[in-house]
Amino acid sequence: MFKRMAGWIVTRQIDRQILERRDESLYLFAYESMIGQLANILIAILIAFVFHSWLPVVCFLTAYIPLRSYAGGGYHADSHGRCCVVSAVILVLISGFDKVLSGAFFHATGDLCADDLRSRGLWAGAGGGSQQAAGRGGTKTVSDEEQGDMDR
Repeated sequence: MFKRMAGWIVTRQIDRQILERRDESLYLFAYESMIGQLANILIAILIAFVFHSWLPVVCFLTAYIPLRSYAGGGYHADSHGRCCVVSAVILVLISGFDKVLSGAFFHATGDLCADDLRSRGLWAGAGGGSQQAAGRGGTKTVSDEEQGDMDR
């Protein structure tokens, strides 16, 4: 996919005489690498947004991008697409590990599930009659009936 995109860009630039045909392979490699980097960064931003883990993702990218760009050693995926998948899996693991360590994982996934169920009208706390109650794992939404039971 990245090769096709890079090929399309380079072909257009050669046709418009922005680039010379003799440098085609160089520009194909450069554009493919640049598109792969951009895809990795966009996927990282998406993962940070979904997991609410901006700090771990930024720290990881700050260390990982220069290391991957200049060190040259270690595992190399067969394609930029596989590189994106491997990087995404690593970021998901880091974000999940951060959430488990901070205790927020179960709270965040519970909120996501509860919000989804609430939006479909399948959650007992649906509608305006729910309140926030503090517990050991953070806050949770409780219905008016549960609130009445807790007050007794």
